Amino acid sequence: MRVLVFSEGFGARTLTFVYNEVKALSEFCDVHVLCTEKGDAELLQYDKVTEIKWQPNKIIRRLKWELWKRDLVLDEKNSAFSKKLNELIDSFKPDVIHCHFGFEALKVTENFTRNDIPVIVTFHGYDATEFDNKESYKRKMKATFDRPNIFPMFVSDYIRQRVARLTVNTEKGFLLYLGIDLDRFKRKIFLISQVVFSLFKYLLLPVKKDMFIQLKQYDGFLISTPIATRVSFLVVVVQSSWMLSVLR
Repeated sequence: MRVLVFSEGFGARTLTFVYNEVKALSEFCDVHVLCTEKGDAELLQYDKVTEIKWQPNKIIRRLKWELWKRDLVLDEKNSAFSKKLNELIDSFKPDVIHCHFGFEALKVTENFTRNDIPVIVTFHGYDATEFDNKESYKRKMKATFDRPNIFPMFVSDYIRQRVARLTVNTEKGFLLYLGIDLDRFKRKIFLISQVVFSLFKYLLLPVKKDMFIQLKQYDGFLISTPIATRVSFLVVVVQSSWMLSVLR
């Protein structure tokens, strides 16, 4: 099976779940990624990535923004993006297109109007909760998911309920919890005896209560922690002689 995955950013450190999904899916599917912005090179350990920049005309972009801000129209059509998107689809010939985030998915659904390829759109959070007070967003979501080949997917039942408020027919969608790589959360044991570090506190603002709390925490840390002997120094620069007398 050939799967085209769309995410505005790919390789961004805040979107590692998209990267992990792509890597896992690629073990048994032919997966190609489409994005509008490539992220950190360290996280781009995947070769099948096409970047199509989202570069609308400045005047048109401003006009669309004003219409969106006034809750009149939400329009993500872009002829230049549409041309490259359809060329990629014609070349790769995906069996299914999977888009992340309902709002961003409009870049695909608005510019790929054929109904012969299933399109799945995953709602993750803000795309289901942030704009439910905007009628233009509701109208666009309803029209998008009324198309026979476009299906919503939800990462939790709560998100499904919130998407339903957007007048989207959630009965045609399905729930799929996102997995996480538990190995990333394994506790690591550090050799404390090899740690040498310095503490430096610079105070230049008016006296605040939390300043004294922090200093007490530092003092407690030095007393109770075995690595206290490895702390080289703690420097406090104060603003006035009165402050200095208080700290003493």
